[in-house]
Amino acid sequence: MNKYNEEELQSKLWLITQCIAELRENISPDYKSRAYELLMLNFSAKEIKLLDEYLFECLKTDVVPTINQFREKVIDITNGMPFNEGSALRLLLAINTKNFFLKL
Repeated sequence: MNKYNEEELQSKLWLITQCIAELRENISPDYKSRAYELLMLNFSAKEIKLLDEYLFECLKTDVVPTINQFREKVIDITNGMPFNEGSALRLLLAINTKNFFLKL
């Protein structure tokens, strides 16, 4: 039995494709990419959707979460996946590279 369903495989493939495209454009030791971080943290398609909805809601309501608030929300979204402050910061910085969440 396969570990991933078709939607999950498509999501992982899309993230890998985005990483490769961004690597070509931004080769540097400080490389940060939303797709790369989500891939490394093994987010599912559903979890990415929930995370994007959360970030969009923060933007809409002009709320800037703290690192700990963000970390707790990710733990909630991922049903308890271990997620430390360093991972939260890397993901937030990667999201901010595309100016998605401007008030970090």
